[in-house]
Amino acid sequence: MVGEYDFIIGGDVLYERDEGALLSSVISRHASANAEVWIVDPVRANRSTFNRQMAALGFGVTEPRLNQPAVGASLAYEGRLPMYRRA
Repeated sequence: MVGEYDFIIGGDVLYERDEGALLSSVISRHASANAEVWIVDPVRANRSTFNRQMAALGFGVTEPRLNQPAVGASLAYEGRLPMYRRA
């Protein structure tokens, strides 16, 4: 990843502990001043730690729930979509 981006998307990337804040620092380094960062999260235990790491780097967060009931052959999905912006 080279440069700065206005929109960064990650999916299911919070499944391992990241005590060194590697993911949040990479995102911060490559997010433009007005970037939006969306992380699709199937409710992993590491989201609150990641939220604190992002807050320490100046990002605010909103976390809408994602609730998709099973319909026909499609499976149900429940998770969250943390969306970060620099404060």
